[in-house]
Amino acid sequence: ETRRTLRFEMAGKSYFLKWHRGTTLKEIIKNLLSLRMPVLGADREWNAIHRLRDVGVDTMYGVAFGEKGMNPLTRTSFIITEDLTPTISLEDYSADWATNPPDVRVKRMLIKRVATMVRDMHAAGINHRDCYICHFLLHLPFSGKEEELKISVIDLHRAQLRTRVPRRW
Repeated sequence: ETRRTLRFEMAGKSYFLKWHRGTTLKEIIKNLLSLRMPVLGADREWNAIHRLRDVGVDTMYGVAFGEKGMNPLTRTSFIITEDLTPTISLEDYSADWATNPPDVRVKRMLIKRVATMVRDMHAAGINHRDCYICHFLLHLPFSGKEEELKISVIDLHRAQLRTRVPRRW
């Protein structure tokens, strides 16, 4: 296990610690043969959080980052982010839509917001690489009004950061 996520509370606030411990030579070679850069630490998620915030895409709040070691096989690193509560993933929020569909305006509003977020991520040179609706959190309460709508993108440890997203990544 090279990555672990723990939730903890301190001074009445909830946080997530995401800890990375090295990787294997096999994993590095597998990624390189697939023409992908391997995830070697928490710095990628830390940098993605800050670039997204810089361009106005809602995401986690990075609180701390640390790294120890130079060798990617043994390096350890971590980030701490604030817990985004209360929220619900769009996957859970939409789970019963087949039998209990929402107002079509709400559905279109959510789709439009996620599309705008992804467009802005790509314009900033970031592709998520795990861009599923479970990684978009809807902030609560939400009654369907646009002025209440806030969605944050999470789980950025595999995100790729470049000056621009290539046509095929």
